[in-house]
Amino acid sequence: QILEALKRHGLRTFKERDILRTTSISKIADLKPGLEILSDRGWIRTISQSKSSGPGRPQGQTYETHPKVWA
Repeated sequence: QILEALKRHGLRTFKERDILRTTSISKIADLKPGLEILSDRGWIRTISQSKSSGPGRPQGQTYETHPKVWA
């Protein structure tokens, strides 16, 4: 479901909330196992993020899809 949403919406980089908006998955806790599987299999990877220097919530993790997804 996650990989198909990436293809359908052309998401080359994305955050967890982008997947929640484009699928029927409603909780981050339900999303994490799928992201881990895709990462373990090489379909996505995490992009290092800069530390937030100001107040407020930290930014969510950013992911990048493997070019094979678009082949």
